[in-house]
Amino acid sequence: MFNPADNNVFASGTSRKILTIMDIRKPDNALKFKNDGMINSLYICRDGQNIITGDSNGYLKTWDIRAGSALQSLLNESTKKPISCVAVSKRGHGNDEEPRYMAVNSYDNVIRIYDRGIEPPKTQLKLIHILKGYKNKGWPIKSSYFFGKDYQYSTQRLTYDIYDDSQMDSADHVVYEKDKPLEASLLLATGSADPYAYLYNVGGPEETGELIQRLEGHTDFVYAVDFHPFEPILASCSADCIIKIWAPNAKGKKKG
Repeated sequence: MFNPADNNVFASGTSRKILTIMDIRKPDNALKFKNDGMINSLYICRDGQNIITGDSNGYLKTWDIRAGSALQSLLNESTKKPISCVAVSKRGHGNDEEPRYMAVNSYDNVIRIYDRGIEPPKTQLKLIHILKGYKNKGWPIKSSYFFGKDYQYSTQRLTYDIYDDSQMDSADHVVYEKDKPLEASLLLATGSADPYAYLYNVGGPEETGELIQRLEGHTDFVYAVDFHPFEPILASCSADCIIKIWAPNAKGKKKG
């Protein structure tokens, strides 16, 4: 992943338990930090000075590049299942502040959503949602956020469905209620170690995260998903060698 503060610098994590930061202008002077487990996923903070890693021992660590050490270390779950993905949401469209919410995929078949606080990465992580229903054990499954341009943190639970299973002939379509448009939502999509992608509503109060729909159409494991930066358009890639694009459809049917 390239450093958002300097595109000449990128970071990588390896199965040899090494976090490497390299400047392409000085390739012989790479910084290397030793970790306790294989680094399966990483995220570089907007300041370019802090990196979050998820590893094979189930730990989330925040590294300070200048100090050359981990500032924070958090065990994602008690049995130390490996982490396969760390994904962050936006703070808002056109807002370059550090994202507040972080999703962590784990080999225990659970996604945990953390609130990073008002001043991440300095503030401590707080677990706010536990998402179940998808499968992750033993596979490098990835997830992705959609931050609607009109989204505001709400105390009300969203009750709409997003995808219409009846329209699976040539493409998959997003549907929504007029009073709860996608543009006002905070959603998380994930791949899964089965032929489906899964979509969750994570925009409500603490402990209200819920599965909205299982997306059907692939015939093998769905390894990764990725939302468009601004639009509610989702791409999913699978071991069936097919990439599917899921697009909005205002004419879809609402489930009763």
